[in-house]
Amino acid sequence: LFQVNRSTDSSGGGLYVDREVTLLRTLFLSNTARSYCGGVCAFGPLTVTDSLLQSNRAISYSGGALSGYATVVLSGTRLIDNAAGEYGGGAFSLGAMTVNGGAFQGNRAIQSRGGGGFSSPLILEPQTKL
Repeated sequence: LFQVNRSTDSSGGGLYVDREVTLLRTLFLSNTARSYCGGVCAFGPLTVTDSLLQSNRAISYSGGALSGYATVVLSGTRLIDNAAGEYGGGAFSLGAMTVNGGAFQGNRAIQSRGGGGFSSPLILEPQTKL
């Protein structure tokens, strides 16, 4: 459980990792980053399975719930009511993002694009609810 954490200087309100990370059945609730990556910030491949990221905020830039700077795989994960100042209110990825199942609900990018998510390419598998 990562809950009500803050990064007042820059990024990774809940968790900041500079290598590969796998999260299983993890909760990220109400975390805030001043710049980007409100909940999770990963600079290596990121895999999130059967988790909930809710009410996280990236105040200035991207990735309200999470930002990935390599590949991102979300399986059975729910991103609910997250917000980013610019891109990817729910999720932001500079690498390919694959979403299999789960849901993106009520996320928003305040000043730019990708309320639910922002990635290129984005691969949506069956059972994903946007």
